[in-house]
Amino acid sequence: MDDPNSRDRFYEFANWCYQGGVFVSRSSGTLFSPSLGVLWLLPALQALLLCFFLADAMNNLWYNDGALTIDRACN
Repeated sequence: MDDPNSRDRFYEFANWCYQGGVFVSRSSGTLFSPSLGVLWLLPALQALLLCFFLADAMNNLWYNDGALTIDRACN
């Protein structure tokens, strides 16, 4: 991402997605009570994503702009 404007738009979009996720996760505790299996599954999925993105950062596995297509569709 060499274009500063594109980079700024991506970080703004990512920040809004993060804030939305935090809002949903913190306000859904009274609506959804996960089972113990789901409580174990969620951090396991996060660990898998961490491993994937770590491997991606080291080996450039996902080297296109596919993660940014949502941002481009919104503009």
